[in-house]
Amino acid sequence: MVLAVAYMKRTGQIDPELDARAREQIDVGYRRLVGFEVPGEPGGFDWWGKAPANLFLTAYALLEFHEMAEVYPVDPALLARIVAWLTAHQREDGSWSPEGVKTGWSTDMAKGRSFHLTAYVAWGLARAGAPSAKAIAYLTAHASEATDPYGLSLASLAFLATDKASPVGRSTIGRLVPTGVVDEHGLSFVPTGETGIGARGQSATIETTALAIQALLLDGREGRVAHRALDRLVRWRQADGRFGTTQSTILSLQALLAADAASGRRGDATVDVVLGHEPKRSVKLSSTSTEPVRLDVSGAPAGPLVVSTTGDGRTNVALTRTSWVPWITPRDERGRLALAVRWPEEVLAIGRPAKATVSIENRSKDAKASVVTLEIGIPPGCDVEREDVRGQGIANVERGETTVVIYLRDLDPAATATFTIGFRPRYAIDVVTAPSTAYEYYVPEEAVTVGPIRVRAAR
Repeated sequence: MVLAVAYMKRTGQIDPELDARAREQIDVGYRRLVGFEVPGEPGGFDWWGKAPANLFLTAYALLEFHEMAEVYPVDPALLARIVAWLTAHQREDGSWSPEGVKTGWSTDMAKGRSFHLTAYVAWGLARAGAPSAKAIAYLTAHASEATDPYGLSLASLAFLATDKASPVGRSTIGRLVPTGVVDEHGLSFVPTGETGIGARGQSATIETTALAIQALLLDGREGRVAHRALDRLVRWRQADGRFGTTQSTILSLQALLAADAASGRRGDATVDVVLGHEPKRSVKLSSTSTEPVRLDVSGAPAGPLVVSTTGDGRTNVALTRTSWVPWITPRDERGRLALAVRWPEEVLAIGRPAKATVSIENRSKDAKASVVTLEIGIPPGCDVEREDVRGQGIANVERGETTVVIYLRDLDPAATATFTIGFRPRYAIDVVTAPSTAYEYYVPEEAVTVGPIRVRAAR
């Protein structure tokens, strides 16, 4: 919503009703976000507001609150506390180190990541109007340590946000461009390891590509490369508008808005859609509109689908399909996690307490699993509350409509955590639970799933 209001404000396309609704949600979000400031560590933030504060997340909070301050009255004292907390954790040489401070990286990935972390924090401070000369000096002296697209993108952003004419920033951009990977959809930037938030795989690639686009646009000399990367970025957008995780979605939206600001001109466009032998359907897109337009082509006879555009405006077209299929055995586990869920097999008595058991294992022998999320399907017709979930290492529990969501801060290599979920059947039932899923929050593509489980109760 912050990005939406900022976009409407910058383009002069203020919709009073949408603006009012967005600001209400921003107000709710702001009040919730400030609750994640860690007690006893003023200015430090964590996923659940519990000690210890997370250095990467604190820098991320500074970026978010600074951006929010452009459209919402953020308390200046809050921003000052975050800057002070980050400065207090800066080392004498100007860097920030993952060692001894909570970050999103696993122990192995944290080694040698002082440069990446320093670049990220320095970028946040520069964006917030509190650039660190010591950090820039450290990054300049250690610029050769940035060898992969993620580090090069962060370094470029830190240098150019501090000084847009920075020679070392421009040199870093020159090293970033050749690392792009070309495929049939465009140009992407693939990191060699985890991102600072702990993402791997596709989520990490989306994050890195979005960061690279912002750096390229800030530099201003490689517009063609930036737009090829934008073409690739939009291909990752899902049907609901997201780009995977929360972090990758926010960075992607920032990249898209930066590209819109850099374009300087928008125009009208017409999209023509022809499916098989059906008559042509046309959709007119105005340069003054920011709302997506959906065209339902379901029910049309089979045939080739042809989409073409005319006009001065740039537009992106996404084709999505929804299918309902019977439950089948899920694919083989391919991530770090293994999940087991056991509900009672016997017929239960109405109103009497019972328990389900959940076990989550980190199958990796040398890497921790970060911000582990368990979405455990619960049986209809049963009472299940947050306080009914018991076990060691739980950071937070949320009650969803068909699931109980359990968050773990981390799961060590080769470790197993076990939880119980208390429940009570309200009436006679013979039902199945929703499927259960476990994944690292920033690596959702490696989710492991357990199918629906039968639960019965009688008088």
